[in-house]
Amino acid sequence: MDWDLPGAAPQYATRRNPNRDTYGPEVCAVMRKLGFDPMPWQRHVLDVAFEHEDGKLVYREVTELVPRQAGKTAMVLGVQVHRAHRMAKRLGPQRSLYTAQKHDDAREKLLDEHVPIIGASPYAPFVKVSRMNGTEGIRWSNGSRHRIAAPTRKAAHGGSIDLVQVDEAFVLANDDLEQGAKPTQITRRSPQFYVISAAGDERSTYLRNKLEVGREFVRRGVDRGVAYFEWSADGLDVDPDDPKVWARTHPAVGFTIDTDAIAADHASMAPQEFRRAYLAMWPQAGKPRIVSEALWRSCADVSSKCLDPVCFAIDVAPDRSMAAVSAAGRREDGALHVEVIRHDADTDWVVEFVHGLLKRHRKSTLSVDTVGAAASLIPELERRKIPIRFLGTPDAARSAGFLVDAVKAGRLRHLDQPELNVALGSADKRRIGDKWAWARGDTDITPLVSATLALWSLETTPEPRKFRMGLAV
Repeated sequence: MDWDLPGAAPQYATRRNPNRDTYGPEVCAVMRKLGFDPMPWQRHVLDVAFEHEDGKLVYREVTELVPRQAGKTAMVLGVQVHRAHRMAKRLGPQRSLYTAQKHDDAREKLLDEHVPIIGASPYAPFVKVSRMNGTEGIRWSNGSRHRIAAPTRKAAHGGSIDLVQVDEAFVLANDDLEQGAKPTQITRRSPQFYVISAAGDERSTYLRNKLEVGREFVRRGVDRGVAYFEWSADGLDVDPDDPKVWARTHPAVGFTIDTDAIAADHASMAPQEFRRAYLAMWPQAGKPRIVSEALWRSCADVSSKCLDPVCFAIDVAPDRSMAAVSAAGRREDGALHVEVIRHDADTDWVVEFVHGLLKRHRKSTLSVDTVGAAASLIPELERRKIPIRFLGTPDAARSAGFLVDAVKAGRLRHLDQPELNVALGSADKRRIGDKWAWARGDTDITPLVSATLALWSLETTPEPRKFRMGLAV
């Protein structure tokens, strides 16, 4: 992106919308009272993250992927104090939660770093600190509270939360914390969920998903809901041992650190760990994408439309946390078209949603994998007399290969939807005899699986044949 501020430019960053007001300067003022001088990269992040409309924050989720020693502590604490002090004046007492790798790490950060900094600032008279094990936190005289927890699904128990900060998110292998925390924010007026980390490794599936989604949103110019910022050399053709590269990548170089300080760690750290920590470079996984990003993007057409009848398909994650409904059809030019119609949490919406779809598309059919988690929806679908085509394990294997072949042949068009792009980029293979199907890991791939099944149904269902309760009629 264009970067006209001093210091290293980000590789990806949500742009500032000049038509919106921002509380960013307020947060910077809080940081100065805490003893920090905000760097250009911090000012940009805060100006964007705190954009608001009629006082309501525009971004509910903010992800910051930055190298070590970039100044994350200053920003984390500045956002916490601003929330407890300034935002509380607008919204009433605020509740904040901070998590680190483990409870002991969060406790150490709170008591050994955050508390002394606040204690030496003008905010000291307004806070009371609890140091008792299990109840560590800060209580403000205005009723705001700040506590810590380990990054687990149970971390957010105990009422509504306005601010969640997930520090060093590279240690998380799943989204348990997010699944537990976000529902506690749903009724709050201006909640925010921060994900803050250096790069991860092959085990950092949660952070990798945030990276894929964030980069996609930046590419598409999304300016609401999710803000994403990444200072890294990941994926760039650069020499990771070159101090000039460090200066071009690390946003704190020239402000709070210099390349000589980085050189000391470069000499003592394992090369892979140095690159992860100081250049935010991810270790090479060793497995290429099943479909290259360039090839998949070559099939994107945001204006693509298909003709009726279409084929719909459902997929549900094994833990039932997410579900997706996709459609496939043929275009006037004969090309195949796939799109995700809806991708949402839980499954209670699925039957009613597809019932409405089939009412509007009466010549269309719905496919369901009888082996997967979506099979539990079949009894209710049948009660609604929704036309169903049952698919099984052989279809799962054949359909995945068919989608890949269609992409490579240039016969497929998609709408460049972030949820489908991310799912395909994260997908792996699982063997089924001498064939393969999409493998489910910790990343949600329901958009990809549902789109694949819909496409396979389109290819293998003769028109105008219909299916009802598994039997062709």
